[in-house]
Amino acid sequence: MLSTAFPSASSSQYFGINVHQGAVDPSTVTSAPPTEVMKHVLGVLQGMGVVITEESKFRLRCVRPLRRDSDASDRTTASEGSTNSDTIYGDQSEDSGGEVRFSVELTEISGLKSTYSLDIRRLKGPLRSYKYMYDSLRE
Repeated sequence: MLSTAFPSASSSQYFGINVHQGAVDPSTVTSAPPTEVMKHVLGVLQGMGVVITEESKFRLRCVRPLRRDSDASDRTTASEGSTNSDTIYGDQSEDSGGEVRFSVELTEISGLKSTYSLDIRRLKGPLRSYKYMYDSLRE
């Protein structure tokens, strides 16, 4: 029987967490319990005025609506479809205010017991707007 150098996704003590693939941003690495991390992330995203859909216990799909008011400051009213009235937008020089779709997933880092990475990936939308959302979520 052959063995692989990579642990299976089921090696995690938390069922449903995928093994991380690709580059790791050191600022998104944590050893906190996954349920606490996801609870905190959910609270931060709600505070940012992002529309959130839970795909699984450790994966969220998010949409930051298009900025409607061109004279808006850092905090403006979200679009009618949003459930939160305070959607954040950056200064026009760093955030064009476009709709941004992104996913947030907590993954386990292979080979490091109880070490997790928060993967934030852009699915659709302007890169500058996504970068603003990414940086805001990391803080």
